[in-house]
Amino acid sequence: MSAARSIQAQVVSAAAASGSDTSRRCCSTLTCEFARRAARAAIEVLNLVWLPIQRRAGAGRDLQGRLASQAYGDSKPVEVVTAVSGSGVLPERDLRALSAVVEDGLRDAPSKVIPWAVLEGLLRLIPSDGVQIEERDPRGRRIVAQQALTDGGQRCTSSDLAVNDTHYWTLSEQFQPNSYPIRSGDAATPIRYSDFYTFSELRQIPFYIEYLAPDRDGLNMLLSTGTHMCRRLSLWRSRHDFDERDRLILQLLRPHLHEVFLDAQRRRRGMPHLSRREQQVLHLVSQGYSNADIARILFISPATVAKHMEHIFDRTGVRDRNAAAALALPNISPFNTPSPER
Repeated sequence: MSAARSIQAQVVSAAAASGSDTSRRCCSTLTCEFARRAARAAIEVLNLVWLPIQRRAGAGRDLQGRLASQAYGDSKPVEVVTAVSGSGVLPERDLRALSAVVEDGLRDAPSKVIPWAVLEGLLRLIPSDGVQIEERDPRGRRIVAQQALTDGGQRCTSSDLAVNDTHYWTLSEQFQPNSYPIRSGDAATPIRYSDFYTFSELRQIPFYIEYLAPDRDGLNMLLSTGTHMCRRLSLWRSRHDFDERDRLILQLLRPHLHEVFLDAQRRRRGMPHLSRREQQVLHLVSQGYSNADIARILFISPATVAKHMEHIFDRTGVRDRNAAAALALPNISPFNTPSPER
């Protein structure tokens, strides 16, 4: 069985969550028009042929194994479901490409915000006129860093852009795809312009007229920051709308793009390279947990925790637990670490 099959479990989980959450959310927070469109989209996503496949979830040795273990755990046989439809939602080539985006990003140079390999992979997965990622400080009305790539291969980076134009920020806040995460509290769902406007309506919106035209549709997704800062990934097209396949791809990639961003941030700062598990162990060490506590939280043995700490000491060059945490994890939380309970 192909290694990419294990990623499909998360595809189905994301599709089901997207459908149910979207239906509930639309009833209470969005316009009637958006509710109608989102409900139709949810039905399309959930109208899948489910083919049960028995397999044992991997221990997380590679990306595909991590994706499966995040969704189902890594200690018991589980039923992984392959989601296919007549329209070809996420065929195997897409699953392989999803994995490649993350793996290539972890190998590529860190760049200004995120490795260029990530943006290049996204344009191959979701053909668009361009893709951009930017870090914003909404309170200071400042773009901290910006990185963009066009389908023609043109690269653009900038940093510390003071956007003091009150007109721009006012129109941006009135643009429903931009304001939706704040209004709804939903920062995880990828949002299309076409979720809120028909193309005819979009062409009448001031923010579109002044800053986005002639794009026909855009697809935006916020990445986690843990602060008041805003990290946004955007794709745009001038020919046709984005669809539910495109949305699902971004939704599935979201936590792993955050992983790639944190890895790039660490490398830019010259921090020692630690595995994902070592980062989890070190994060718990920084919170004052003993080896026995960490073993219980991560479902590993105390001896394994001790071995991880040996590797951490060797790579950081220090012999103190707290000093290692301060050196390797300044302002960075590991991804998908279980919430500890004392």
